[in-house]
Amino acid sequence: MDIQLTEEQKDILKGKICPYCHIPSEYKSSVEVYGEDYGMIYYCPKCGAYVGVHRGTNQAKGRLANVELRRCKIEAHRYFDEIYKRGLMKRTEAYEWLSKQLGLPPEYTHIGMFNRETCAKVVDVSKKILEMRFALRKQEKIKAAFGDETLTRIKESLTRYFAADRSDYPEGLRTIEDDFNQLPGEPYPTIDINDVGNDNRMIEFYVTGKKYDVYHLAFKGFTKG
Repeated sequence: MDIQLTEEQKDILKGKICPYCHIPSEYKSSVEVYGEDYGMIYYCPKCGAYVGVHRGTNQAKGRLANVELRRCKIEAHRYFDEIYKRGLMKRTEAYEWLSKQLGLPPEYTHIGMFNRETCAKVVDVSKKILEMRFALRKQEKIKAAFGDETLTRIKESLTRYFAADRSDYPEGLRTIEDDFNQLPGEPYPTIDINDVGNDNRMIEFYVTGKKYDVYHLAFKGFTKG
């Protein structure tokens, strides 16, 4: 992914030019907007948009933002940050994933740089991950051993399994825990789910833990259906 920016666009992302008024910003104390000094900011003298800087530097955290965009950025961070706070991915992995989801180079994948529309996309894709209810460990190793197509099928199988409406299931099968198998000598309980790509095969996983209603899974192997 390669994006060619104009010099003005680069300066906008550095907080040097206001994206609304297209005039140079002022580097000044945050007393201007907060009434107290919380550090330096880049500030537009015309519209009042501003952005803070990274602590101990004069590097802006992104583009200047008005009230509406600041609200959008806060919401985007609220959903996206949950991905690594819940342990679904490491922080660096989450940003790599977001880069691919948005089709942006990693160096431009920072919520502070985003406009309102891109922030909305961050919320949308983050919600989908947070609603999945499972986190599959060591996906790169699975892909290396079985290929990208098989990994995709494994994740699709998990998505269907966790999305199933279990309200009509018989008593004793209505929760995920009802499917657990704790076999002698195994370090964790296991679950077997249908393989969406092979009706004669099941996929077996270790359930290594549960956090924030998210089940952490480790691929064990394929079994006969």
